[in-house]
Amino acid sequence: MDFSNIPKALNLAIFEQFENVAEEFESNEMTYAEQEPEKVNHIGYDGFMPFTNGGWDLMMPSTLFELWSSGTFPEHIPTRQYLDKVIEDSLSDSLKDFCKVEKENLAKHYTPEQIEKASSDDINYHDLYDKCDGDLAERLSLHETEWLISGGTFWYQFRVLYFNSDNHRNESGEDEVYFLAGVNTDFEYGRDKGLDTSFQETVKIKDLTVEKIEKIIKQMVNSI
Repeated sequence: MDFSNIPKALNLAIFEQFENVAEEFESNEMTYAEQEPEKVNHIGYDGFMPFTNGGWDLMMPSTLFELWSSGTFPEHIPTRQYLDKVIEDSLSDSLKDFCKVEKENLAKHYTPEQIEKASSDDINYHDLYDKCDGDLAERLSLHETEWLISGGTFWYQFRVLYFNSDNHRNESGEDEVYFLAGVNTDFEYGRDKGLDTSFQETVKIKDLTVEKIEKIIKQMVNSI
């Protein structure tokens, strides 16, 4: 399908580069599912009015568990700081829940005050192993894993939007392409309100080449 006034070769180059990005993220275990770039709908229908002239959107899901276990965090500082805080809060909530579920078993090793406080400084995987309770330690580890996976899905997102010269969102007055990358932390839904943008660039179609597309998409990846 043709989009906007962009030449077919450039449209195909963007799609293929997005496919390469998806393969790269999958091979680095930064996403848990294979993803294909999706076409941005540019045809109106009842209840939907497009604001672009098409494009491509690539959303690759990951979970807080992948981040926590691999240590591969986004380089974009605001995004990393936010995800660090979310993981910290999730692990704290997980431990509190674990202490409620395993209260009787934990009482063999900890005081009621420690169990009530539910601090990882006192109750953690390594401490339980040191207390020769490997079974309870493994249950704590599994509880943390399940907690971080459940309700902790976010997305690495790459988007290219086309704007013809007569589109009201067009900025240059000429046919153009808008490149966007970031991390979407609207957990479980992936709505645009959760997109923390790390890269933006608008290029006139007349100035766009396959080589420039490759360069820009590499910058998009590096921005995350």
